[in-house]
Amino acid sequence: MISDSVMIMMAVQAAAGLLLPAALLLVLHKRYGCAYKPFFVGCAVFLVFALVLESLVHRLVLGGGAGETIRSSRWLYACYGALMAGLFEELGRYAAFRTVLRRELSDGRTALMYGAGHGGFECFVLLVSAQVGNLLLASAYRSSGMDAVLALAGGREEYARQLIDAILALSPAAYLLGIAERCIAITLHIALSVIVWLAARDDVRRRGFLALAVFLHFAADFVTVVLGGSIPPLWMEFDLAVVVLCVALLARALWRRYAQTGGEAALET
Repeated sequence: MISDSVMIMMAVQAAAGLLLPAALLLVLHKRYGCAYKPFFVGCAVFLVFALVLESLVHRLVLGGGAGETIRSSRWLYACYGALMAGLFEELGRYAAFRTVLRRELSDGRTALMYGAGHGGFECFVLLVSAQVGNLLLASAYRSSGMDAVLALAGGREEYARQLIDAILALSPAAYLLGIAERCIAITLHIALSVIVWLAARDDVRRRGFLALAVFLHFAADFVTVVLGGSIPPLWMEFDLAVVVLCVALLARALWRRYAQTGGEAALET
């Protein structure tokens, strides 16, 4: 049986998926004077480049002849997934800074708010969307068993069974780790946004920064996929946090060296 504590933690995780981006938006606006526009541009870019365009490529590649080969190797699958995420999301960032955010490009706070929107929308999708569905299935399972779950599945019975099995296998603490992982991921998105922002600025225009952002995104995702399931989740999150901390420190160091004008004082903190 799915315990009350697990149901509560699923609800907590769903609430965190909504509250974390909202709190970050308000803090950056109220404390640092960041404009709202970059946040919503970041949300839109993640939606278009990650959820639409990248997903389309995944369907074409993984659904074709190469898909079976890629899935057959954990390392190859990790390389493919991490590379696609790095390319689509970092090119999306760059396109946003060079087009719809071009007028705001001189202000360093644009990078912060854009990263918050990009990572915040991912947080919303992964926590809120997922856990709302899980809560519905878990409630049906608790009240009427697997038959009720399969009735809600709408032709995806095997997927529904896998979800219930996964819920039954997770402890309440695992949901807290999920929230921590999203905090780490949002930090990564903000750091990468700073690096791509530097690449997009007319007074810097260091193209290598864009390639650097793609590589760093690739490295973080690759580590997550390769380590996932092979080491305890707490250790995996610790390792990921160390990687993201290094990326954040690098982004701060690059900003201090290359960004000289505008509203970059916010980046000092």
